[in-house]
Amino acid sequence: MKKHLVAAIMLMLGHAVASASDEDMMRYGESLELAARLLSGGCEIIPDGFDGMFEMRCFADGDDMMSWEKMRNEIGYTFCDFDHDGENELVIGSNITPCLDSESLKTMILVLYVIRNGKPEKLFSSTYRRSWFYMQSGQFYMTGEESAACVVSGMYSLNDKQLCCEHFWFSGLNSSGDHEYYHSFTETINPKEGTKLDYTMDTYNINDDNNLEQTECMKLTPFSSLRPVSARQEEGGKVRFTASHEVGDFKVMKLSDIVFNAAGLTAKETVMQSHKVLKEKESLSVYMPINGDIPEYAISYTDPLGYKVKMTVAISGKDGSIVFTQYGI
Repeated sequence: MKKHLVAAIMLMLGHAVASASDEDMMRYGESLELAARLLSGGCEIIPDGFDGMFEMRCFADGDDMMSWEKMRNEIGYTFCDFDHDGENELVIGSNITPCLDSESLKTMILVLYVIRNGKPEKLFSSTYRRSWFYMQSGQFYMTGEESAACVVSGMYSLNDKQLCCEHFWFSGLNSSGDHEYYHSFTETINPKEGTKLDYTMDTYNINDDNNLEQTECMKLTPFSSLRPVSARQEEGGKVRFTASHEVGDFKVMKLSDIVFNAAGLTAKETVMQSHKVLKEKESLSVYMPINGDIPEYAISYTDPLGYKVKMTVAISGKDGSIVFTQYGI
């Protein structure tokens, strides 16, 4: 829903790291890595369920697209056993102020995964038209719109890895072109399947805001923790790389014979420096003068999930900062 995605201008991430077991990280590793790749500019096609992330990048920073670095800091993940079956679900989300007249941060769930038949499976995802949250009562709350004439919202429970609608509100137009509001116990936008309410637009919005106020703000681990290398320029054509978390097999490479195609970038890679480990808070200064917009250098490392990551190194035309973009593999 646009008002919630635009409200992400006010995004702030709860940086307290949620506790996550190695088992959770392993079970959901592929989904986490795919999200980290998208949030590093490494996906030519938006993966299923990640549309809301890309929409946030387009709409949340005014007229400018949000940088991938900022996205990795403002989107995070956590694990929670919502249906109390002893197995955690994976939340990928962002903490926003969904009610424009409130300062309370709430977690918009961008994607929720469950484990089904031993593999992660998307249960639902937020998009421009529908935003999802988790309520203190143990239910999920959705709010959005089907069209200019039809707003929707609903409460859902999670039982046996299935999402079950418990309450659903929606609007429609009568023969005079006026809005009418309905309630149903199933998800529908057919007035014949709902009960007409004595609601006005203000009443509907109050109900929506009241439900949003009952949703939770979760502690999220930012995706920057899975892309933990940052860089800044120094005098004399040097670039200093710093790791916020330990990474393995860190390399700085010179690129040549660069080709851009439908699959992204390919290039010949010549290793300039190689380090078995770049430890947490350790930094490394490398002479690598950057002369233009076409990437001349790259780094590679093994990230905290055990995946190999390759990132081009370039300068932002907006503020002169170092920009990483994932490629290959």
